[in-house]
Amino acid sequence: MRSTSRYRFELAGPGDDAALRAVLARNPLPGQVRLGFRREPSFFAAAEVEGEFHQTIICRDLSTGGIVGLGTRSIRDRYHLGSVLPIGYLGSLRLDRDHRGIGLVARGFRFLRELDGDGRAAVYVTSLASGNETASRTLLGGRAGLPVYRRIATWLTRGLPLARCRGYDRGFGVRPARPEDLPDIVRFLNAVGRRRDLFAAVAERDFEEGGTFRGLRVEDIHMAVQGGRIVGTFALWDQTAFRQIVVENHPRRLRWLRPILDCAAFFRGLPRLPRPGTPLRCGFGSLFVVEDDRADVARALVAAAARSHADTATVALLGFDARCPLAAAFPRGLGGTYETAIHLVSWNERLLGEWNADHAIHLEQGCL
Repeated sequence: MRSTSRYRFELAGPGDDAALRAVLARNPLPGQVRLGFRREPSFFAAAEVEGEFHQTIICRDLSTGGIVGLGTRSIRDRYHLGSVLPIGYLGSLRLDRDHRGIGLVARGFRFLRELDGDGRAAVYVTSLASGNETASRTLLGGRAGLPVYRRIATWLTRGLPLARCRGYDRGFGVRPARPEDLPDIVRFLNAVGRRRDLFAAVAERDFEEGGTFRGLRVEDIHMAVQGGRIVGTFALWDQTAFRQIVVENHPRRLRWLRPILDCAAFFRGLPRLPRPGTPLRCGFGSLFVVEDDRADVARALVAAAARSHADTATVALLGFDARCPLAAAFPRGLGGTYETAIHLVSWNERLLGEWNADHAIHLEQGCL
């Protein structure tokens, strides 16, 4: 058995960028359809969307000098019961297969606990894909040194073909935002968002160069206006220039059926199956905030954004807490639903026990 003394945990630096991207490429998420989450051409530039404060923990194999695992810690201000708290997000946990099963995950979390000593985060949130039994056994098994996980929500990501979205209700007045609308948009997002647990507090600087919403122009935001005030916002955020979702493989039966399915998709106005190794042409449904969760407003916003992105994307990825009323406003079967479990994470079990998790959460789909 290999000794864990052969490995060192440390924070990644700019010189590790290429190696970090290689670890992601080698470790797609398991499932019938394996998805790879790439960060080309720069891992650190892509990390800007996760929050103003960001750290990447790496596991280095001292025998080769190579990076064999990573995980990220980012922190941003979020609302909880109407108050703003600095809340962390733990993501991108990857470990090369040849280095699993020897206690490296526990060592990595011990290093994370040392970093957590800076007191920057009140608590962490993370997501675990449903069906990822390996991750669940490793992280939720109560192993010594690992933090406590408390499940607080089921997150649904719906892949909706844009061709179908364009036909949604058009009866509500929606228009693209203009730069001078940004202060009003920020006020609206925070006023409505503060009533939704874990909603990320928004500032105008988030839309500037190097801000959280990298590559998202104000003009990409669609606004629903009623009585002279904003009642809903939505944007399709194209991140393919710096973050990509790549289909690594299809199940064997799907490969045999591909010609038939592609033909059917053509006649039904649906996107064809992406070829393995190619990025999905998708837009992340972002800033999706609707006053009073009105389904008519939500559908009109998505329809307007879909029509404006006809040439840049084929699928909209919309994310909802399963308890959110808007989840029922969009059909399930057109593009499938990807389900993840959202957990709070802390070494303070008492804190997690006191956390009020009765409210539906709201996460920014493009920042996970």
